[in-house]
Amino acid sequence: MMGGVLVLLYLLGLHTEYGIPRVPCTFVLCGASGLLMLWRWRHRVLRRQFYALAGVNLVAMGTVILSPEAPRLWIEGVKAWLQLSYSLTASYGLYLELSTWRPATLGRCAGWGIVLCLAGFALEIECRPFRAVSDAFRNAITDGSVFLYGQGESGGGAWSVERDLALAGHLRPSFFAREPSHAAYTLVLLLTTWYGLTEARHKILLYMAALALAFKLTGSPTMLGAAVAFVATWLDDLLTPGSSVRRAPGLSLVLALLLLPIGVAAVTLFGSRFSPKKADLSSCLRTVLPYQIAWRTLGEHPAFGIGLNEIETYEDVLWREAVNLAAERGLARDVVESGNLISLLCNSFCEIPIYFGLVGGLALFYHIRNVIRYFGVGRYCYTICIMVA
Repeated sequence: MMGGVLVLLYLLGLHTEYGIPRVPCTFVLCGASGLLMLWRWRHRVLRRQFYALAGVNLVAMGTVILSPEAPRLWIEGVKAWLQLSYSLTASYGLYLELSTWRPATLGRCAGWGIVLCLAGFALEIECRPFRAVSDAFRNAITDGSVFLYGQGESGGGAWSVERDLALAGHLRPSFFAREPSHAAYTLVLLLTTWYGLTEARHKILLYMAALALAFKLTGSPTMLGAAVAFVATWLDDLLTPGSSVRRAPGLSLVLALLLLPIGVAAVTLFGSRFSPKKADLSSCLRTVLPYQIAWRTLGEHPAFGIGLNEIETYEDVLWREAVNLAAERGLARDVVESGNLISLLCNSFCEIPIYFGLVGGLALFYHIRNVIRYFGVGRYCYTICIMVA
């Protein structure tokens, strides 16, 4: 009972991003519940698991120390390193708790979470009073720093409303999350977890139905991450010891048949967001600008990058390129300047080479491999899929 309550608090904290105003501690519910779970199961802590997580932490600290802007930006780097340490500690507590659960039980919980999210998203789209309650709740627990359509700087102005109506046909739901894209993150995590652990019959058909509904309700390309589960499962099936190579053509055909409707839906729903003629600014800030900065970093600081969270190294370049992207799409300069520096670099695939460089990035992946290995994971491709999602 206690474990279930702590896990629920952790997931609620992850979804709502609740923090205490004027206290430099994010995701308070996650941290508190994670630390309690770690203390509860402290006798199950294994040395090799601790060393694997410590390795990730040490690599991150190394990039801070070796930063090209040291010691000017050490404060920013150390703050980010402390947040990483806090996150790894809390998540290890969650792992220790969930490792005592039966996989089928965890799969059922994820399934009910999916149903709850989809129902909440639909209700927020169709019921204005419910959206008002969601907005009021989010505004209250986050000290006003949430995305409210068309309201103030955080709501993106009128262009955010016009964009969603044009691309999704409705205002995208948040369902108590800080912003719509973060709600999609939660759903991707629940979907991939359910698909990997459920014992339900016809799970592929159920997954496809849930994914199609999620595409429509969230209007977010983030949901494409959930489709990667099919590819990962296919690879794991082929790599399973004793698996016959003769199964590969059949598995490949099934995979292609499953991905075809997903690809059609993706092009239909999200194609205009990535159109080269007039791509959506939000999409460009995720798919264009980060790669420009990553390429620049690998040219100037190839070994260890610019250091964890020390993006101020390229502050002038980031603002200039972001404003240019906005201008190309007929948007005013203040659309970009109303945000913060980190929001211009929202692409984790690029943040690794930017912050860690080539040597640091390889060291990071080595220790992540140890995390996967020492935490008793058997299906490597699917685990990597979950981590990426």
